[in-house]
Amino acid sequence: MTGNVPDFNLPNLEILQISNTQLTGNLPNFNLPNLQYLVLSSNQLSGNIPNFKLSALYMLDLSSNQLSGNIPNFDLPKLTWINTSNNQLTGNIPDFNGSPALDTLDLSSNQLSGKIPDFNLPNLSSIYLSKNQLSEKIPDFNGSPALYTLDLSSNQLSGNIPNFNLPNLGYLLSLANNRLSGALPNFNYVPKLKSMDISNNQLNGNIPNFNKLPNLHTLNLSSNQLSGNIPDFKLVGTLPTFVNRIYSVYGFLSLDLSSNQLSGTIPRLQLFVDNSLEHPFFIPQIHLENNCGLSTYNSDQETVLAQKDSQWKKQNTDCSKMAVCPLVSVSSNLDIHLPYLNFNGMTLSANLRYAPRDNKALFKVVDYSINSDSCASANLSSDFKLHIPMATFGDVKLWADLQLHSVENNKIVFELVNYGNT
Repeated sequence: MTGNVPDFNLPNLEILQISNTQLTGNLPNFNLPNLQYLVLSSNQLSGNIPNFKLSALYMLDLSSNQLSGNIPNFDLPKLTWINTSNNQLTGNIPDFNGSPALDTLDLSSNQLSGKIPDFNLPNLSSIYLSKNQLSEKIPDFNGSPALYTLDLSSNQLSGNIPNFNLPNLGYLLSLANNRLSGALPNFNYVPKLKSMDISNNQLNGNIPNFNKLPNLHTLNLSSNQLSGNIPDFKLVGTLPTFVNRIYSVYGFLSLDLSSNQLSGTIPRLQLFVDNSLEHPFFIPQIHLENNCGLSTYNSDQETVLAQKDSQWKKQNTDCSKMAVCPLVSVSSNLDIHLPYLNFNGMTLSANLRYAPRDNKALFKVVDYSINSDSCASANLSSDFKLHIPMATFGDVKLWADLQLHSVENNKIVFELVNYGNT
């Protein structure tokens, strides 16, 4: 199906679903008083989203189009689902106070900016705001006590992480790839939490033992500035019912504390898997590499993986040649040397040449190579966002974020989007 979306004159229509076609043009401001489900995802629709006056609407799915402009602050009392992900929407996020029944909010993969509202939506259970340009501090979300999933990853959020009081937060807390700083909360008031990812930030201080999180089975705190000893975690992980018939798991399915400043002796982190299948659904993993202050494993304190027909490789950085991973350096002419760049599990070395143009701070990759060492002075995400947690510029230490600007003559060009003192 091609062409524009018709402005239907069907007063009794309850469901309008036209997905995965080649619809183009602007959205009509439908006059459909009984419409309950409006699904126009995966088309080529453009222009602004109308401030629909559809009092019976339950679901609005406009994802994966080319829509732009601001998101209206809908006054739709029955609306439970909003999905406008994967568009080109800009501006601030509304508070949606006119939609008190809202359950799921997915605005991910847009260009939204500004502060995240502290929603006062008692039924809201899922928030997906990843891959935007949101900034400032994270709210505590006390007005959304039903919250079960919270994904704020890959933004520009800063400040401390709130010690959330969200008793129903159970499936996921993802704050990865931001600029969050300060110490990690103990998260004593999210007892149902199963998965936490706060990797690639600027967190410091010690890791709590999270002894109030009995359901936690996936923890990723990699690529921060955490220090001190690794806690002797005593947590029992749980899995979905269909997996429990296959596995009996004690401890973590996945624990990633790599690329920090941890020290001391590695505690005994036990993970036992009783696997009766030839091809398991899950392979437990523990990553502690790139922590040059950690002592090596020994027979009394080792990570144990008991799994049928499987081998466990104890991975850690060989720190005999270095005390800490070298920092990124910025020369007087603003060229950048990246001694250790983590990209999709590989370690690269790269040099970026300062090449400003059109009032933009641009940096061209002039050379790179694969590095055999495994430190991580900077991180490059799969969507080519470059995060430098600390760089030296003379006597000054800076952090910086760059993003892909263009590819010119087979050379990648990054644009500096933000920086500051550490």
